Amino acid sequence: MACILGYARDAIICAFREKRLIRRTRIIRKAEFVQSELDQGYRGSYGRGTCPFASDYSKYDGNQKEPVTPPQNGAGIGQKFTWGPTFFEGFKNFPGTRFVYDIPFAKLNRSNSLAQAKEALHSIGMENLEALEIGNEPDLYVRQGVRSKPYGPAEYSAEWKAYSDWLVASLGLPNKPLFQALTFAGATDGQGDRAWTPHNALDAGMASGGRIKTVSIHHYQRTNSTAGLQCKSENELRRNPVFMFQKLTGSATFMNHTALVSSLSAHKRNFMWMQTNHLKMGRVLGESGRYTTSGSSIDNSEGIWAGALWTADYLMYTMTLNVSRVHMQLGQVFGYAAWHPVTIGDISPQVRSPYYGHLFAADFIGKSNAFRVKELDTGDDLSAVYAGYDAGVLNKMAIINFDVWRGDGSRPTRSFKIQIPAGVKSVQVRTLTSAGGATTSGSFSWAGQTWTHQNNGVASPEHPSSVSIKAVDGFVNIAVGASEAALILL
Repeated sequence: MACILGYARDAIICAFREKRLIRRTRIIRKAEFVQSELDQGYRGSYGRGTCPFASDYSKYDGNQKEPVTPPQNGAGIGQKFTWGPTFFEGFKNFPGTRFVYDIPFAKLNRSNSLAQAKEALHSIGMENLEALEIGNEPDLYVRQGVRSKPYGPAEYSAEWKAYSDWLVASLGLPNKPLFQALTFAGATDGQGDRAWTPHNALDAGMASGGRIKTVSIHHYQRTNSTAGLQCKSENELRRNPVFMFQKLTGSATFMNHTALVSSLSAHKRNFMWMQTNHLKMGRVLGESGRYTTSGSSIDNSEGIWAGALWTADYLMYTMTLNVSRVHMQLGQVFGYAAWHPVTIGDISPQVRSPYYGHLFAADFIGKSNAFRVKELDTGDDLSAVYAGYDAGVLNKMAIINFDVWRGDGSRPTRSFKIQIPAGVKSVQVRTLTSAGGATTSGSFSWAGQTWTHQNNGVASPEHPSSVSIKAVDGFVNIAVGASEAALILL
């Protein structure tokens, strides 16, 4: 068992004794024709062939000269697009990238679905196809007006099974697991056979035939905005109505590890059921992100430094749920987007704070298939600690300090005393930080390096930096600054 003794500002962590290991997770970015730009930590690149909502309600016109009409106008999730043949040529711009393509299902227009699928598979190539999705968020179809009550998981299962059988026959697809199923808008603990759970859908017939490779459930954590990252008292909650919906320990939910874990509790139970009953099916968070209390995906205050820490924590915690992949949502000027590629309105092209969270998590994961991760309970909402093992041997630790520092005065630190395996004489520590603190929108760095639009996304300087800390009597003391994270390499 791992032993963690919590104090006001200190923790003694004996991670190397932990035996419950969680298998590694690949972090995947979901976007239109986006290939991972990282040169470390990812074993492969994945893309998503259009936003699934846009694709589910899209049409194909083989005579259209423009790639897409109407063109995207402003921010947010586009919809009701019509694709022309040249749109699909974009897949060829990223050789070696594997794609998940979403086939329209909402309107049950088979001719449209087949035309799109043929164009997509021609451009992607079967060798680069990770999976096909049929539709998007069917649990919302009644609300969207494309199905009638009492449409539920059993009806969806029957429709999906018929559609997948038809697609395999019409496209001449191999008879093997090739589909990413479910794509639910979220997870539920609902009871009864009408609840949109993996159990009700898969056991209604979807799983028969062996066509499902992975299942996808979407998740967006709703957090407070940047008006106050953490509020500690009921009086403070009353003075700030934006926080009134928060019940968890009287604290805000943005820079709060306990809130993040709580937001995924239903997903955890769903995924644990999958692991017990459908072990061979991979489990995917097919859309992931974070909304603020504004209820908008384009609240660009989400791009402050706190977003990098949230992203790193999110990606590392979801590893412990035995999730196969995480697709972090990207979109035109989405607040939680890792970068903005073009100028839109008053928003210029830029690398944003969540990108640094991706870098941190990627370096924590590394490239080994034998990597496993364990969350260590600190008993504290405002810190997160993870231990990483390669072939059962502790070789990395990650620590996030969610204490808010806004750049005023000297930066407070927390001290973490870590017991390390015998024979380890010293550790290397890399730091994820922003010189301006939690609420700044610039001056970011990971291991001493920065990535910017001005240098075309190339790390500067060329090599990462780290600090060596010697062990004393089998322990190392790691100081982690407020609003910072540290990666410890053994």
